[in-house]
Amino acid sequence: MSKRLEQYFYLVLGSTLLTLGIWLFVTPNQINFGGMIGLAQLIDYFIHKFLVLPKSLNTLGMINLLMNIPLFIFGYKIMNKEFCFKTIISLIIQTVLLSILPVIKEPIVEDALLNVAFAAIICGIGVGLALRSSGCCGGIDIATVCIVKKNPVKKKMHLIPYVISQIKTKEIARPHEMFQEVF
Repeated sequence: MSKRLEQYFYLVLGSTLLTLGIWLFVTPNQINFGGMIGLAQLIDYFIHKFLVLPKSLNTLGMINLLMNIPLFIFGYKIMNKEFCFKTIISLIIQTVLLSILPVIKEPIVEDALLNVAFAAIICGIGVGLALRSSGCCGGIDIATVCIVKKNPVKKKMHLIPYVISQIKTKEIARPHEMFQEVF
């Protein structure tokens, strides 16, 4: 397999794993993801709470895509075209999968900590594979890759998803706050 084909394979596999980790373990447990997906989760929650939409309508993927547009524009100015193209492919995969997969109402595994562990492993491997492909899964990863490229000293970007994961309401993830901190 050529190196370029291998990179695209890792990108597709990584994007799919990230989406499956969110779909199977994060969302059904009402755990707030960090980064742009976490913000998209909050917006999705409020859209479904205050607008008359069917509960089966999964808007998380589209919200995530729309929120990534400004970060993508930022990344396009700094990174090469191939990185941007791969990021677009990853975001499209995430959007399509998050939009077509049915909403899971009950957690697959009863133990919340086990769900967090599965989510962290699957999503972490997914993001790692996407980064290995010289692309990324979007969100804060775009900003992180750009900032590290411009100034390798500023590697504290890992704090942004943590801060976003702290934005929660009384009703979202309240029983799972401890597990959210682990995730």
